[in-house]
Amino acid sequence: MPLLAYSQNIQYARYIIDTLASPYLCGRYYINNSDLKAAKFIVSELKKDYIKPFTNDFFQYFIIPSVNIFPQTPVVKINNKQLNAGSDYILAGYSGSLKGTFYIKKLRKKHFKHKIKTFPNKFLYIPIKFFKNQKNAKKLWELIYNNAFKVKGYIVETDKMMFIPSMEHKNFVVIIVKKGILKKIKKISVNIQSQLIKNYKTQNIAAYLKGEKDTFIVLTAHYDHIGCLGKNAVFTGAHDNASGVAMLLDFAKELSNRKCKPKYSIAFIFFSGEELGLLGSYYYVYHPLFPLNKIKFLINLDLMGTGDEGVQVVNSTIYKKQYQMLQNINNKYHLLPQIKKRGAARNSDHYPFYEKGVPDFFFYTLGKYKQIHNIYDTRENIPLSAYNNVYRLIDNFIKQLENN
Repeated sequence: MPLLAYSQNIQYARYIIDTLASPYLCGRYYINNSDLKAAKFIVSELKKDYIKPFTNDFFQYFIIPSVNIFPQTPVVKINNKQLNAGSDYILAGYSGSLKGTFYIKKLRKKHFKHKIKTFPNKFLYIPIKFFKNQKNAKKLWELIYNNAFKVKGYIVETDKMMFIPSMEHKNFVVIIVKKGILKKIKKISVNIQSQLIKNYKTQNIAAYLKGEKDTFIVLTAHYDHIGCLGKNAVFTGAHDNASGVAMLLDFAKELSNRKCKPKYSIAFIFFSGEELGLLGSYYYVYHPLFPLNKIKFLINLDLMGTGDEGVQVVNSTIYKKQYQMLQNINNKYHLLPQIKKRGAARNSDHYPFYEKGVPDFFFYTLGKYKQIHNIYDTRENIPLSAYNNVYRLIDNFIKQLENN
């Protein structure tokens, strides 16, 4: 199969990623209807290629019980020096609202090793050294989550800032700061506004191509991301997971334009709520739009933005025959440096289907690009270094599934 046949895919992928990872979409989160705006864009692309909807409007609606958002850029000053949201610090997703100036205490081992010492009306600063030991780190995060120290807030030092959204809204704040930016700290001034939204209506997107058989090969990706800390720190999510959506739409476009009708029907499902705990995919498996036992194989795509070091395939140790098919394709066409094995893992939207006995793989790419859940995972930075070859691998895998 000549590489030239795939030369246009990456241009279309760039267009999709540029749109979905625009700051205008506020990280495709549940603020300013950003998830709905992203969903409508995806549907507009499906309509261009006459992909059929499972529902009248392509949407499968469901309710997120609650979600915590940060509509305004937080103000954080330490010793009167203002820190920059996103680059100097992030917040724990469950942080509440807080305004004022507070004294800072520094954590010592004696404060939590035997009896927990409390510091009412203060902030507690926890240096990175306390998180070097995995057992200590787990215990500390549990103490922080439950506010065992009874403080107004925490300053947690880290060498890897990753924002994790939350469905909870606590009565204290957790400020996660970049290692090395804090010196002798005595006071902190903050103005942090968070808002808990209850019963938020969002939507999965589902469409299909009719095949010769009513059995389905299913392609999935989540389109939601993690939002923003106000307008000055937007987590645009190019790699996670505008890239997976781009590849899924790329398949929809290419498969719909083939002259031959596919042997199996092909379903394309785009999930919301993945970042809050696979909410959309769990909702789907309990409210399927066609019987789950009609799925021959499911392919979930997440983090498709790199690949110069190959791909990881979750469930490949379980579905050994299908994994060998991938290896044979890769050996024949010399597409990727490696197809790395991994067992079952609850790390993306394939997992609810796996729990229901649906055979599936979750593909994610490996490479030098490591930006994820931070402000640097942008449409400008994402390399798509092996996009075409990853696409070719999965396309040939689909063809082999049709013949087996």
